[in-house]
Amino acid sequence: MLGRIISIVGESDVVALARSRRVVSEPQSESDAFRFEIEFLNVLRGTIDGAASHILMVRLVGRDTPLLSPDSVYLVFLESLEPSQPASREWGLVEMSAPILVHGEQRATYISNMNEYVALEAEKSDTQRLKDHLLRMLNSRIGFFERDAGLEARDIEDWSPDEIDQLIAIARRDDERGPLTGLAREKVTIVIIRNGNRQQVLPYVREELLAGNTSDAFWGFTTIEPAGADSIVLEFLADADVRVRTEAIRLAGLLRRGSILDAVEEQTKIGPDDDETKARLLRAIDEARALVDRD
Repeated sequence: MLGRIISIVGESDVVALARSRRVVSEPQSESDAFRFEIEFLNVLRGTIDGAASHILMVRLVGRDTPLLSPDSVYLVFLESLEPSQPASREWGLVEMSAPILVHGEQRATYISNMNEYVALEAEKSDTQRLKDHLLRMLNSRIGFFERDAGLEARDIEDWSPDEIDQLIAIARRDDERGPLTGLAREKVTIVIIRNGNRQQVLPYVREELLAGNTSDAFWGFTTIEPAGADSIVLEFLADADVRVRTEAIRLAGLLRRGSILDAVEEQTKIGPDDDETKARLLRAIDEARALVDRD
């Protein structure tokens, strides 16, 4: 799904969990659509009438056409269409949305979370309520909600130190769910670096470097003042762990800090490291210079 949940909810006539019953017809041309008969299970926004059948029209969009499997349950964001047959009610997908497959054990969570989104859509100006909601969604165990919450969180400029601590705890979580991953982690990392204080940012970014998430950290550093970013990079370049120093060199390259690389190269050549470590760091510097000169 390409759009944000809150925006798509606001554009929807109906938000619901629906079961796909069968394929009614397949497209006969590029301007035609798949027609699926659906059964509404939980209507979370809007109302439906007592039509004999409900038909979901899904337009062709190449390989990305979101097809529905029979007897599977989906979260759908719908706009009402003019029916082509008197006994049926026809629906289309809201632009930038797609049917989201809902597994049986997740159904209650989807209903609860989407009820929150529907309520929030009516009060989008309440930033504190939105932030509280996003923290819950980031910890929801469901990638669909975590990714959306990460994107929304990035666009909020004001996060308190306590909220940053909560974001760090979510990103680091070590329970059965494992740490936050993918796009959600990337966006949360941006917020932590942009809005956190030095005591919060330094240990978090060090863990990111050790985990090889240097690219995520890079995007965070692009949101703060260059002098602040450089001071943190320089601190990691003096770290006792060569893995941190190696990733900090890569980070300097991503940030196009050629002068920092020059200084590190000179220090590495005359420094106390053993020959193997020096060779490793000098290779990293060569690779980082390529990043500085990238198009």
